[in-house]
Amino acid sequence: MRIHTNTLGAADLMAAVERAGAAVTMTYSRHGSRSHAYAYDVTLRGSSSRRPNGGNRGANSDAYAATWDEWGMFLGELFRRDPGAVVPRVYAGAEHFRWATDYRFDVLTAPYQHAGAGHSWRPEGANVTGAYYVHRCRTCDAVQRRVAYGRTWADIDGEA
Repeated sequence: MRIHTNTLGAADLMAAVERAGAAVTMTYSRHGSRSHAYAYDVTLRGSSSRRPNGGNRGANSDAYAATWDEWGMFLGELFRRDPGAVVPRVYAGAEHFRWATDYRFDVLTAPYQHAGAGHSWRPEGANVTGAYYVHRCRTCDAVQRRVAYGRTWADIDGEA
């Protein structure tokens, strides 16, 4: 995942990994960015029961992928430290991340995450204006909101 930032450093990334839980490990590299001072390319491994995607041939590792919750705790900590950070085509900043994840990662800690293969998402449909879609986990209280195709976070920022 590519994360663009003006302020985050290696210590911030390590603190975010720590927040995500003891099962989480990270590899990263620093790159240039056209929109921010620099960017990090981050890969997490964690406690999922699934293998990470190795590219064009599927899994190629003995490690396990990080869960959605582990990624969320990691990103939540980074967005707390730099609200202006961006994950292109995914999160337009801290408020977008918090809204899209229903504020789950404001308080979630590793012992209380949804374990195993992860969440089982069921669609609940679009909001009244059709600007975004809502999915809810079948077995816990996790929620995902996704901006509808052709819309942007800026289009609906005032609706949240």
